[in-house]
Amino acid sequence: MPSNRYPIIAKEGWLILLIVALLGLYLLYKFMPSYSMPVWLILLGLLYLLRDPKRIIPSSPLAVVSPVDGVVESVSRQKDHWIGREAIRIRIRMNVNNTYTIRSPIEGKVVRNWSSEPATLGSKDVIHRHALWIQSDEDDDILTVIYIGKMASRLRCYAYPGERIGQGQRCGYYFLGGVVEVYLPVDSKIKVAEGDQVLSGSSVLGQLVHQRTPLSGAIPHPG
Repeated sequence: MPSNRYPIIAKEGWLILLIVALLGLYLLYKFMPSYSMPVWLILLGLLYLLRDPKRIIPSSPLAVVSPVDGVVESVSRQKDHWIGREAIRIRIRMNVNNTYTIRSPIEGKVVRNWSSEPATLGSKDVIHRHALWIQSDEDDDILTVIYIGKMASRLRCYAYPGERIGQGQRCGYYFLGGVVEVYLPVDSKIKVAEGDQVLSGSSVLGQLVHQRTPLSGAIPHPG
């Protein structure tokens, strides 16, 4: 299972931060201090972009949280070609100034982790889509689909089939972001609308609905 412990600066950016810092030090000691100023400004900008703050996870076990930071572009009923079902699709666009951490929308077991898309979803504007299928203990299927452009190396996914993962747990990183879709069961209660700002791991996209069944042999309440 991916760890819940992680640094406040995403480890995915440590190497580039080190390179920029070394370049700044080289310019500082080799030339005039003013020569290194642009490099230090770039370093500060990268530290901001690579921030990975902790998030407060909702206490509701049936809540489906947003896997990423961004803005809800649409909420609609769509065909889920990955699993083969009707589902509610919530489409989120990540912004450049958002954090780029990807988190699990629910607690459950990782069923499958696709690195390529079904042939029926071929598109000219992206290389492929990356999908993560997580199933809860109550057999609720939640699918997270990440649109991958030409810079496919920006995406890192650390959730693998057979692993158990927690709600809101860090499971990937998508530097500079993109478009992410979350597919929920059709009977879910949706909690967001187009234009809403969402935070990864904290904002509730929807609530899973489970029908309660009466206990066998229960004594009926007197009328």
